[in-house]
Amino acid sequence: MEESLVVSDPQAFIVAAAARAVVGAGAHVPRSRVAWQQPEELPGVEILVVDHRAGRWRMFHDGYAICTPIRLSRSLEWRGASGASRQGVDALILIEPAQVHAVGAAAPATFRLLTLERTVLERAAAELGRRLSPRAGAVVVGGPGTRAFARLHYALENASSALERESHFAACLRMLLDHWTGRASPYPDVEHAGVLRAREYLEEHLAEPVTLETLAATAGMSRFHLLRAFARRYGAPPHAFQLALRVAAARKQLRAGTRASEVALQLGFADQSHLSRHFRSSLGVTPTAYAAEVRAKK
Repeated sequence: MEESLVVSDPQAFIVAAAARAVVGAGAHVPRSRVAWQQPEELPGVEILVVDHRAGRWRMFHDGYAICTPIRLSRSLEWRGASGASRQGVDALILIEPAQVHAVGAAAPATFRLLTLERTVLERAAAELGRRLSPRAGAVVVGGPGTRAFARLHYALENASSALERESHFAACLRMLLDHWTGRASPYPDVEHAGVLRAREYLEEHLAEPVTLETLAATAGMSRFHLLRAFARRYGAPPHAFQLALRVAAARKQLRAGTRASEVALQLGFADQSHLSRHFRSSLGVTPTAYAAEVRAKK
């Protein structure tokens, strides 16, 4: 039996999402698409738009990410550093920075994944006199937050003023800060410091080959302890985290106008096809298609 399909307020967003169609033989068939968008009014924000698509995406975000379900026939399946969870039609998934996570849709689903640079939330926290001290992992949050993000996405995808869009965005930032400020890390200080050093080493040597022995020495742990602690903290072992960092960096370089072939060489991929394979596996589109969408917005 199919779950309830209505999640967002206003109701018109559901109707609009369902109405995007390819017309054939007089019938309307929901159009399947995966795209990335960068709203001009919201610097530091990028949105993955998924319409009527089943699949599995393995992603990394160096900032925050918030998934808003729009139309689901089954729950979305999430897996990350905090374990596995299901996201139903009435809940947001909030993902903190530097987390490798996977989202799966067993049946065609429509949802939005908004990614947010850390500095955006840090500035908002400072403006409100708050202190950001997030927990690690992905958490499920329901209630008003779901409706707030649905209103934001509706405004971004339909005719609306810059003031309306910015106002909805500010309301969403306030909701996020209400959830994330003042929460302590669940990890012991010594272990946290070691895996943080390992992560920083990977970031500083992004395009270079890194050995596990070097990484363990940097962290001050055995190889075995590091592998377990790193995966528990960031949702993936170091080699997968390094690959996720490279894909995230590739997005930034493509947005800046760098050719995909040059991006591949600069970030340590074997060649452009190697970059394309991992980019599409992670983000659902090829580097060429992603760059084309960015150019179309300029």
